[in-house]
Amino acid sequence: MRILPPNNPWIDRVTDLAADWRFVHLSRGWKPGLSWLGRQLAMLPYRQLRFFVLSRSLAEPMPEPAQKIALKVRPFAPGDLEWVRREIFPSEARLFQRRLERGHMGFVACHGERIVGYSWACTDTTLERLELRLEPGDVLFTDSFTVPAFRGRGVQTMLSLERLCAFRERGYARAILYIEVHNTPSLAVWRKLEAQVLARVRFRRVGCWRSTQHDP
Repeated sequence: MRILPPNNPWIDRVTDLAADWRFVHLSRGWKPGLSWLGRQLAMLPYRQLRFFVLSRSLAEPMPEPAQKIALKVRPFAPGDLEWVRREIFPSEARLFQRRLERGHMGFVACHGERIVGYSWACTDTTLERLELRLEPGDVLFTDSFTVPAFRGRGVQTMLSLERLCAFRERGYARAILYIEVHNTPSLAVWRKLEAQVLARVRFRRVGCWRSTQHDP
């Protein structure tokens, strides 16, 4: 186990928390906002999560699941940050700004003109909460989200297939991703896409220090 300093300074965490709390209480009201803030503050001193680390070969044939709704996938553009800031959280828009600056590749799924989901991929792991080591030819799939009204309608399956094909065309050999063990919908998507479990890992954060440890 290695203990790592945080990816972002502690002051950034407090700034993000303040911006997100303002977003929640303005969009949902004071009581939900205070309830949300209480949960976030309770996690500041200590957080523990467990993840599956999965892989999917890009050399293997891609499945062709039936498309449940009409979707168009395009690259994530800087202008999409305003949608993230308005519809998700200001902290997500701030993170995605960093991803764009570092050359990470984002994808957006649209139903008509409406954005209904996004996902990201990169070979730079410095923004991840887990300590991950990629092998040559690996690409990391990260940060996926679907608008609640469109969940269960194949959005993430389509976004994941687009990422797999895009990075296969760029000469990559393997996709790596990590999913929280209780995130059943995401795990179901990757089972359908024939991903294999590489490891189970435990993430701990104590204050502003983080650690990643492999579980037996």
